[in-house]
Amino acid sequence: MIRAAAVAALVVVSLAGCVRMHTTTDVKSDNTVDQEIILAIDVVAFSELGEGASEPPRPDDYLNDIPADVRDRVTVVDYKDGDYEGIRATFTNLTLDEFNSGALDSGTEDIGAGGDTTLVREGDEFVLTIFLDNATEEELSEEDEFGDYSSDFDVKVVYSFPGPITSYTAGTVEGNTITFTTAEMYGTEDIVVRADATSASAFPVGLLIAIVVVGLLLIAGVIALVVFLVARSRPEDGAPAAPAAGTVPPPPAPPAPPAPPQA
Repeated sequence: MIRAAAVAALVVVSLAGCVRMHTTTDVKSDNTVDQEIILAIDVVAFSELGEGASEPPRPDDYLNDIPADVRDRVTVVDYKDGDYEGIRATFTNLTLDEFNSGALDSGTEDIGAGGDTTLVREGDEFVLTIFLDNATEEELSEEDEFGDYSSDFDVKVVYSFPGPITSYTAGTVEGNTITFTTAEMYGTEDIVVRADATSASAFPVGLLIAIVVVGLLLIAGVIALVVFLVARSRPEDGAPAAPAAGTVPPPPAPPAPPAPPQA
């Protein structure tokens, strides 16, 4: 994705109105990535340039540019939203190496948004780096001649991480998600984002085991106490049972009558 490519296509694209590139990337704690990419153009605006000015991307063309070892984990369908037509590609369970290989960049380089992107794991942290193209003086002069071409593109780049985002140099953060807009993706300063690689709500396994063990010991203690109290309340063998609480014991039996005198 190079800035010069966008400048070269500016004469056509700026007249047309809009090209849309939306990406949503879900980074998972097991070092895999799911991503959805939308690439589309405003077909009505482009049609005003005349026949053959530009055609929206098509699923078969996009899929042909995807490496063969990734195709079994990608689905590409037609996309239509109002006057926008193009493709929606969904990638699942990509490794970090596959993500970093550029296999997902097919077609996006034509609009010059952003640059090379790397996603690496450093211990318990993910580090996302978006290398934006630093324009040369010649390219900047071409941009001045044509104006701010970034306004001709609808770019939205979203990354979600397993845990909180701890630092970032651009973008808007909400929870574990960071979003970049057109202006940020056409900047000149590289973007660096750091985020926790594990969920903040993940319960430590060791602590969970300790709680279970303590709980079982408490239950065993309660059961032992109940058994002891029940056993203590029972009379010993041969001893009369104690009267129930709140009852009046029966009166003692009368003494036996004296024996009659002997004749």
